[in-house]
Amino acid sequence: MSRKQSNGGGAVAHIIRIMEYRSRYQTDLQRYPSQFTRLKKERWHYLHESWKREFAETLRHEYEDLTESSPLAGMWSKAVTHVRKWTNTEQNEVDEKQREHEAFQRVKKQFKDEMYTMQLEWAGVFLEESEEQVESNSLFKNTWLKWLALDLPDNCFIFYKPIMYVKKAEIELDILLITPTELVCMTILKGDPLSVFEASSERYWIEYVNKERHKRLSPLPSLERMERVVKAVLDQHEIDMPIRSLVVAPDAIIDQRTSGLKFDCVDKRTFQSWKNKLSQSTTPLKYHQVKAAEYLLNVCEPKHLEQEEA
Repeated sequence: MSRKQSNGGGAVAHIIRIMEYRSRYQTDLQRYPSQFTRLKKERWHYLHESWKREFAETLRHEYEDLTESSPLAGMWSKAVTHVRKWTNTEQNEVDEKQREHEAFQRVKKQFKDEMYTMQLEWAGVFLEESEEQVESNSLFKNTWLKWLALDLPDNCFIFYKPIMYVKKAEIELDILLITPTELVCMTILKGDPLSVFEASSERYWIEYVNKERHKRLSPLPSLERMERVVKAVLDQHEIDMPIRSLVVAPDAIIDQRTSGLKFDCVDKRTFQSWKNKLSQSTTPLKYHQVKAAEYLLNVCEPKHLEQEEA
């Protein structure tokens, strides 16, 4: 059993707000992140131990079938030794490792699917839905939301397309990531694997793909609006936290030649290294991070608009 397997099923970020859904985290953001992390570890331990027992039992039965005429058949450790000496080939060991790896990946996928479903439930999405309704829900199948939840670390809070109520206005944002060190205003730029986007300060960016040229709305106005809204909330409560705007294009290339553009970009050339760096972060949750998330959650409630008008 590899050390990597026994270390756990991987990180799962906290989805604390999806659209207009009210999440469990909003009732106590100090408590629920640690509770989810504990439940996650307990569930992984159960699945992992069950898998080890079932995989060992499967191999034991197979070896017993091969050596049923041997007096050693009833003894697990001796049966393994007997069969390996009998076969005397490296191929059997390779096959066994391959089967173990494939079985482990199935268990890990089951764990990830369960954790994602649980995060959506905690985000308030599936409170009154049946299992069939959950599986057909577009958020359950949402590739980008699932990637954010399952590939980002436990110390990350996610706001996914939240609706905020600021200055008597209802504003729909894109994606906010709150890490222990910064707040990231993020948008996903979808493109073809052969797409090259020419970034500029203009209203439209140009997408070059398959020898064709297409106009695409620039993501920058949306990012600038997000940054203004978030900064206003944090400034109001004197939260000093770096805010960064980020365009992520996992499948395409962003050609950023125009100087003076105030955003960072991650495209298919840097996506994997950026994701790995983020997912490997072991920094614990910080007080200012939690407070920033709490204040932003507050302005996701319509009652905040009523309080402003009062």
